Amino acid sequence: MQQNLPHKLDKRITLPLVHLLDKTEPAFSHAFLHAARTLHSYLQEIQSAIALVVSSESEPYTIAIVGLFSKLIRTYNSYVLLEIHYDDAGSQFLVEELWDTAVTLTYLLETAERETFTDYIAASVYQARLLLQEVETQLVHLPQNLDLLVLRDRLKAFISEQKQPATDRTLTNLAADTWGMETANTTAKRARLLGLNFLSNPAQRIAQKITPASLLDVHLNYINSAARDLPASDSQKIDFRQLRDASHLCLHATKALLEEFVQTSDAGQVKIQQQELNEFFEWFYQAYQAYSSDRDASLKSNKNGGRR
Repeated sequence: MQQNLPHKLDKRITLPLVHLLDKTEPAFSHAFLHAARTLHSYLQEIQSAIALVVSSESEPYTIAIVGLFSKLIRTYNSYVLLEIHYDDAGSQFLVEELWDTAVTLTYLLETAERETFTDYIAASVYQARLLLQEVETQLVHLPQNLDLLVLRDRLKAFISEQKQPATDRTLTNLAADTWGMETANTTAKRARLLGLNFLSNPAQRIAQKITPASLLDVHLNYINSAARDLPASDSQKIDFRQLRDASHLCLHATKALLEEFVQTSDAGQVKIQQQELNEFFEWFYQAYQAYSSDRDASLKSNKNGGRR
């Protein structure tokens, strides 16, 4: 898949100066948001450059990689906005989506074995067939439902477009066991192999399976929740560590993408991009260190003051 990107991504990156930030949560909140928006814009530049050399005639592997990168960028932006604006439920849902996407993208890029990608296709073909059966069942009762008709056509098109030589046995056994089916999701296993399991929250994943508006949902998430609903000034909700980790995860996946997508003959361009990605790595690391150290110092001071 290695190709030359059509133009250089050498815009000067401007990030907030960490040592000049006020030692307050709002100051760090604004700084993290500014840095995340800058990173998002930079990733969009990479996406635009790659899109110019990808078409519908590109190999399925290339199209899948580009699609995963597109989802990564959109999910990261949405997650950051929700986290910064204290939407805990929304941000936790999206951070799991982000993790799944980044791990899958990185695994495909760093493994890059034909058999691995064949399994990846097979699992989705298998799931598409299951969903198509469900849609057809619904259409028996709702034959004129436009959304169901559109979904049926899209599922059929997807299945027919995948030139999948695998047998039904392979689809139902091998694929379902290796690529994300509900009963055998091995994303966590792939994350451990890549060293990228730091952002996953197993408890959150289990909790997301609770039926919405059920009594269990009400008891676990909404009864006695007043303490979680205090104004931001009274109850710190922004998880700056998770913001740092989510940004680092995106950067890790982007580095893997660039190493795969750009020809080594264009070493100067790759070096510029890697240096800029390293700037982002360093900023999010240093910003969180500054925030956590200032917060720890403040807590220590308050405890000492309480003893006097």
